Amino acid sequence: MSRTAAALIALLSLLTLGCKREEPRATTEPRTTTPPVSIQSLLQGHTKKQRQGGLDATFYVTADTHFGYGVPKDAPSDRDVLSAPLGIEKTHQVALAAMDKLPGRPYPGNLGGNVGTPLGVLIAGDLTESGQPEQWSAFLDYYGSSRKLPMYEGVGNHDFWDIRQRAIKRHGALWYSWDWGDLHVVCLGEAPDSKTLSWLEEDLAGIEKDVPVVLFLHFPFKGPFSDTWFTRDHYDDKLFEVIQGHTVVGFFHGHYHGSGLYKWRGYDVYNVGSAKHQWHSFAVARVTDTEFSVASWNYDRNAWDWWQKKTYRESSPPKK
Repeated sequence: MSRTAAALIALLSLLTLGCKREEPRATTEPRTTTPPVSIQSLLQGHTKKQRQGGLDATFYVTADTHFGYGVPKDAPSDRDVLSAPLGIEKTHQVALAAMDKLPGRPYPGNLGGNVGTPLGVLIAGDLTESGQPEQWSAFLDYYGSSRKLPMYEGVGNHDFWDIRQRAIKRHGALWYSWDWGDLHVVCLGEAPDSKTLSWLEEDLAGIEKDVPVVLFLHFPFKGPFSDTWFTRDHYDDKLFEVIQGHTVVGFFHGHYHGSGLYKWRGYDVYNVGSAKHQWHSFAVARVTDTEFSVASWNYDRNAWDWWQKKTYRESSPPKK
């Protein structure tokens, strides 16, 4: 074997070990995976995730599921939650039925086209009302193992130690990321602290700057209930620094059980509603090579509440 061939084999071995991106341990496997890196790009030293083109990813985002809210104190803990909904579970049955029926429905306004088959559902925290094991079990029964739609959840301030340990067991950490084709999706848990931000900086270093990124967390950046440790301790400032230069197309959050969109330091932020209180809605997001759209579906009214479409890039990647 020549020295050149031996060196090439050693280089490829090191890159294979060092560049693997861990997929989240979801209930079902993601429907798309990161495209393989070509040998040519390895030889040229380009080991970061690069855009391949042809992106068209649809997904749902909800938050504040609050399983356990409104359940009578004397309710049996070993009941079949799917056949005997209690409290907020009744609302979730309506929400899940709406998610199942939306694919194929026309988008509102200037969005154009129909809702595609979703790749998964993101859930931005407060999965339970008070962190009880039976509340977590109900959450999984509704959004987890019984569903064909992959679930990617982050914790919120109502999800105490036990729930956080269960979330860590599912995903390896409270913060994690994965790829849907060219789209890079990041869960920041309740909100990013210094440890999470160090991880995020390293995570984003593994993708090219033109790769579109969506991030979701529990706490808001502005508005009602945004006075949290995340903003008081200026972790929002540090997050802003970490994402500079990257193609962040949007943030999603919960915590405040409202529904709407706003700007935070030039970035689009979406609050997606909750089964708790009156804003019974979830978001339908779509990302293509050049456009990003979000529409809020109100499952009480069976109608769109609001929507937005934007061009975040002028052209698709060149054909190779």
